[in-house]
Amino acid sequence: MSTEENIGRIGGYGYAAGYVGALATIVIALITILVDWPYTYAFFFSAIFFLIFGVPSIWALKNRPPRKFPGEEGQSLAVLGYRRVRNTLKNIRKYRGLPLFLLAYFLFSDAITTVIYYAAIFGVAVYQFSTTMTLVFFAVTQFAAIPGAFAFGYVADKIGTKRTLIISLFIWVIALLVAYFFVAWGALVWWTVGMIAGVGMGSSQSTARSMYGQFIPEEKKSEMFGFYALSGKFAAILGPFVYGTILLLANPTQNPANVISAHLTSMLSVLLFFIVAILLLLKVRQPVKGEAHVFLEDDIPSV
Repeated sequence: MSTEENIGRIGGYGYAAGYVGALATIVIALITILVDWPYTYAFFFSAIFFLIFGVPSIWALKNRPPRKFPGEEGQSLAVLGYRRVRNTLKNIRKYRGLPLFLLAYFLFSDAITTVIYYAAIFGVAVYQFSTTMTLVFFAVTQFAAIPGAFAFGYVADKIGTKRTLIISLFIWVIALLVAYFFVAWGALVWWTVGMIAGVGMGSSQSTARSMYGQFIPEEKKSEMFGFYALSGKFAAILGPFVYGTILLLANPTQNPANVISAHLTSMLSVLLFFIVAILLLLKVRQPVKGEAHVFLEDDIPSV
């Protein structure tokens, strides 16, 4: 749906639309609380929301016909999938910069996922946020992510996805530094952090996907985006685990007097993930137009 010239902008459109949907479901959850309905109603109405927008897209969007390489005729999907993945892993180093990019993506996805998971816990533990205030906080974050994804999509097409991604990760670093050094200033600091992080979330997630798309040939995008998604799923495990472990070690007795310091200590691990990811990205070359197609022939599975 995009070209190498507008991949950043189109990616920004997609993520911005996704954040609009996320904002809408948060509003649905808020309404169920304000009218004093059971929490389960929020799940029901969110499912209806998903049904309304999901089913038409499945019907309306046309799928591209599958493409088979020479020697793949007559093979089962299981065998075909195994051989393609095996050959992709064997040749992945030929996609210049891709392994290092995936490592950087794993690290900053760790950090982003951890912030999302623990933002509500931090707000409740440090600033005594209610359920309603927590939902409003996430609504503000999603609202800030919409222009972040939209605007940085244009920026990526102008200055390159690599530089744009690094800038967006620095936005995350700024948000965490504000939270760390100004935590005693009150809840207004956390609202400010939410807005800054929202811009960083919208820009980093959309730009990272666009940059990854520039590394890989059109004919292998489905398979290669599977690796991309898998990296994100593993990142969802490590980051929260590290944060939670440090949180437990820093305050093993759950002493209320040590809650803030324990969270701030854990926050340093998230900051470290972002910094290391930035340093790795500095070593990754900006993908060159048309370069990904060079490696396709080497990736064709043997008979």
